[in-house]
Amino acid sequence: MSKLSKLKKYFSISDTAKYLSNALEEPVSVADIYELAIEGKLKISARLIDRAYAISTQLAEEDNKQPGGLIKLPDGKRLALNEQIQVIDGIWDLAMIGMELHSIKAHYQREISGPEPRVNSVPGFYVCRDGKVYRLVSSLPLSSREHVGEVLSDELENLLKTKGLTYQDLLDNDAASLLECMNDEELEEFTGLTFVLGLDDLAEHEFSPEELPLKPYSYQLVITTSEIGRLLDSLDESQDKPESSRERNNKLVLIGALLEELNIDPNIRGVTSAVQALLDLRGVSFSDDYIRETLKQVVIAMESKRNKS
Repeated sequence: MSKLSKLKKYFSISDTAKYLSNALEEPVSVADIYELAIEGKLKISARLIDRAYAISTQLAEEDNKQPGGLIKLPDGKRLALNEQIQVIDGIWDLAMIGMELHSIKAHYQREISGPEPRVNSVPGFYVCRDGKVYRLVSSLPLSSREHVGEVLSDELENLLKTKGLTYQDLLDNDAASLLECMNDEELEEFTGLTFVLGLDDLAEHEFSPEELPLKPYSYQLVITTSEIGRLLDSLDESQDKPESSRERNNKLVLIGALLEELNIDPNIRGVTSAVQALLDLRGVSFSDDYIRETLKQVVIAMESKRNKS
């Protein structure tokens, strides 16, 4: 990989496959990445393109009553949903408990040209970071304005900002003429926001929704460089590392001490046959050459150990 790549905080799924292929010196496909994620061996993250709205969650007892409701997870635990809407952005790990898990399964099936998976996940799209789990929301409930008022104001301000407008522009000028630059979808969003926020003089017609739809949250699937490093480290730890000469010598000295305790001299003639007989009694068998060579190394290791003492 290039030097510039070392500065990156995340890689796309396809770039992750290329990176791992180079690092492991074996082919790694995009399908492999999705499969590792489904098996819980690799974390896939969502890089939010724009800010998203979400509600926080927490683990709850089965009999716990939460205003936001309880979601039963596949492992039997229950997730309590809070009412407060929050704004989140940046990179978040997929929690892999809701529709985000189904999405990864669907990506995997498409990579292997398999059938579309059935939807059997927990409702909602969940992300997590620093031990906190959030469910993204696609609409704002209007039954309790105190929980969404700040978010609605923020959403209206962002909508106006895309058109180069501010609250004050609407108050100081003819709102209808200023909003001509909005398309039908934006006007509908503006009307709903102004009605709910009590800016009735800016709303052009009656509007009383139970929920206010939001723009669909958009994101890019990525793998963070720290997660790639964790995966590579775990693969290194799972492989058998070559035994160091020091470890081997220590084992030979241990064998030598046991032989001395048994009054077996590894230097005497015929000791190979005696050791083989002991092994046979315990159902173990090695060749004469292997035993003879090992005993020679035991003698060398013992002499080296005594000289250093």
